[in-house]
Amino acid sequence: MTMTPHIDALADPWVLSTDRRLDVLDVPAFNMRDIEGLIPPRMTRAVRLHCLPTALPREIQSFADWLDARPSAARSGLERLSLLFRYLASPLRYEPLNVYQVHRAVPSARCAFPVDLLFSCTGRDSVSRTYLYHPEFHALEEMGHAGTPVHAADGCATVTAVGRVWKVVRKYGDFAPFPVMLEAGMLLAQLRHLRGALGWDGHAMET
Repeated sequence: MTMTPHIDALADPWVLSTDRRLDVLDVPAFNMRDIEGLIPPRMTRAVRLHCLPTALPREIQSFADWLDARPSAARSGLERLSLLFRYLASPLRYEPLNVYQVHRAVPSARCAFPVDLLFSCTGRDSVSRTYLYHPEFHALEEMGHAGTPVHAADGCATVTAVGRVWKVVRKYGDFAPFPVMLEAGMLLAQLRHLRGALGWDGHAMET
């Protein structure tokens, strides 16, 4: 008796392990005709935002200080927090002639920005709170505790990147998790760079 392997059943795993793996993925964005006319979902909700200060210096530290690994000049905790988010996820550049007009310090595939940032800290009342950063408003939304002012704690704070694959799945299909993971990794690298430049060590701010 001769047993013949079912080649079709092994075809997809074999192809996914080679340089042709992208050919078998369903990625609508690779064929722009497939996504013409799509309107992104929209919804509105009322939230209370805590605006971060915007009267900020144009640079975090001088080039000489960066070479010598010296942190930036002492600033208030809230100003440092504002600088952190500005150069992490705030819109910084508008290109009207580009297909994708709004750009941030950390690049995003087709400027989709599918990663949200959460900031957790302990306030002056010793209560731990978590905030969602809104780049378009350069502001923080408190998650679960309304009406509390924002304070950059002297103790440990945490920044968490949350990937929203659903934001890009209609455009990227099977490939959607990859740009989300790539962007999260670049945000993490930028965050660690900014954390050091602003004088926060790993004990003061976790990522």
